Amino acid sequence: MTRFVHGDEGLASAERSTQALFSGNVQQLSLNELKQLELDGLPSIQSPKMIWSHYWCYQV
Repeated sequence: MTRFVHGDEGLASAERSTQALFSGNVQQLSLNELKQLELDGLPSIQSPKMIWSHYWCYQV
């Protein structure tokens, strides 16, 4: 269904995001993917150089 709605690139991004969140390896995600996770409802806060989530912190 994700491929049908968002295309191959959207599916690949969703798979990367899922793998990163469940493995704890969010450093592999791009800034755009992190921003999309926030838009999708993942709890987070932002500071000038960091994006924080409930379980992780990613320096940008």
